[in-house]
Amino acid sequence: AVLGQSEEPNRDSAYRPLSVYTEVLAHIKSDYVEEPDIQKVTHGALQGLVEYLDPISSYLTEEQVEQYDAAQKNPDHGTGLSTGLIVQKRGSVAAILAVIPGTAGYRAGLRSGDLIEAIDDVSTRMLPPAMLVSSLSGQPGSTTRLLVRTAKAYDEPQEFNLTREEVKLPNVTSRMLESGVG
Repeated sequence: AVLGQSEEPNRDSAYRPLSVYTEVLAHIKSDYVEEPDIQKVTHGALQGLVEYLDPISSYLTEEQVEQYDAAQKNPDHGTGLSTGLIVQKRGSVAAILAVIPGTAGYRAGLRSGDLIEAIDDVSTRMLPPAMLVSSLSGQPGSTTRLLVRTAKAYDEPQEFNLTREEVKLPNVTSRMLESGVG
């Protein structure tokens, strides 16, 4: 064992949290009231590990990868733009960053800052960022149901039914505000 050790003091520091995970998992198995679903617990731990990196990184199960790949074949290429919404996870919250003018999301009254609680009865709290975006994606003419906490009525989530459509992104516009500032 001594021969296999590295002289670098931090060589295995990236793996030290695994011993904490192993210890916590052992306590869960021995002390938890019900028999835990170890695969589900491990999936949650891996999802948290990857999503902690940044708001875009995602850990997906095999089933989720299949759903994600299928969404990539939609006309909006899995971006969710067929609803007119640009969304991002912020911690465990799914936030609308922007709404494209003239789209289903815009006509429904959704606005930047609104929070999506669920998409088609699936809570967005534990949904990986990649699945959040691809869940909004679909064929033009298909519908999706969102449960949203709007800035105007935050305490009571509201249901919105959006019909997906082919979205044409608006052209970039420009104007001069004052001399030398555009």
